[in-house]
Amino acid sequence: MNYVKQTIQPHGRIAIRNQVKLLLRAATALGEKWFCSRPSEIWLEECPCGLIYFTDERANPESSAPRYYKRTLTLLTEVLQYEDTDRENSIDDYLDSRAYEIEAVLMFDKQLGLKNLVSDCRLIQTQAVGIPDTSGEKQVAAVRLTWEIDYTMEDYGLISLDEFLRFTNKIESVQPAGANINSTTTIRTS
Repeated sequence: MNYVKQTIQPHGRIAIRNQVKLLLRAATALGEKWFCSRPSEIWLEECPCGLIYFTDERANPESSAPRYYKRTLTLLTEVLQYEDTDRENSIDDYLDSRAYEIEAVLMFDKQLGLKNLVSDCRLIQTQAVGIPDTSGEKQVAAVRLTWEIDYTMEDYGLISLDEFLRFTNKIESVQPAGANINSTTTIRTS
């Protein structure tokens, strides 16, 4: 028996993170310096820069047929900067200006341009974060904006036939000469 690992369309979180990055890169002063789920450290020379990541997600199945999952994603947008001038409040002013830009972009369209996926995006918290600089040369700080994004996904068992066929691979078994056996196995995995 032959097995094929099947991939399905990207998860809603992937689409949301990538859309937020696209929107922020296009409409904020940080431009291309926005990173999604960056696993490596940020170096002082890279500042100012922005991070986009999620911390948790709640899912509530709808008690209807077919079943849909209403999800609430907690997404964070964070801007890091170091103090590069002696002007009083310069780092706070810089971070608050970037926070204003982020809010303007993400509040402009509560569906984030993903009307078939996202139903609402709302700011729930803004937090100032002090970051210790091990070199002791500069003051480093960040502003973290926490967003709740509501979206809905179908139960995985309810994907349409066209969608299923788009992500299904088939392998035909080799048949002995003269045999009339059709043995096709398709296995669906996450």
